[in-house]
Amino acid sequence: MYHDTSGVKPPTIRKKLSEEGIKCSVYGIFKFLRAYKKRGTIARKTGSGRPSKTSREIKQIVEVQMRVDDETTALQLHCLLTDKGYNISLRTFLRCRTIIGWTFRGSSYCQLIRTVNKQRRLEWAVENTELDFDDVIWTDECTVQLESHRRFCCRKKGEATRNKPKAKHPVKVHMWAGISLRCHQRLHIRGNNECSSVC
Repeated sequence: MYHDTSGVKPPTIRKKLSEEGIKCSVYGIFKFLRAYKKRGTIARKTGSGRPSKTSREIKQIVEVQMRVDDETTALQLHCLLTDKGYNISLRTFLRCRTIIGWTFRGSSYCQLIRTVNKQRRLEWAVENTELDFDDVIWTDECTVQLESHRRFCCRKKGEATRNKPKAKHPVKVHMWAGISLRCHQRLHIRGNNECSSVC
């Protein structure tokens, strides 16, 4: 706009922009200046362009279903929308799911706690609110094993599916340890029917 207000013609503007590394055509510059002079802004006109196929109702259906079951696949959601009479392509639906903020990612691992144990833990905590933790030892265990859980690999089109071997009894090591406010326990390691301890 600076060049245009200075009286510079579109061909000259194109040359100056090219020197700055900006590629554009003379006709493109002409259309840009004409639109600016007509509307007074370079922003997109409200309501212009192709209308979106993903209505507010579709977004609401997707949001509710994902809240109910976050493991719902794209194909399942697409079939759900099709059954409700919404005729949109799978690609359009995937774009809609991304727009409203949903992404497909791996989940974190967490231990399940039985309902009966939840109640017992709560009762223990209530009964020991004044407990001095100086004499309490916190223990934990861990198992490390040489095993691959990968289920996907790359192969060329036309090649047979590749087998991924999995050991029935993989090599593993068990470890136990404890810690308190006073000190820490020795790390106990057991593997191959042998047990050892490390400071």
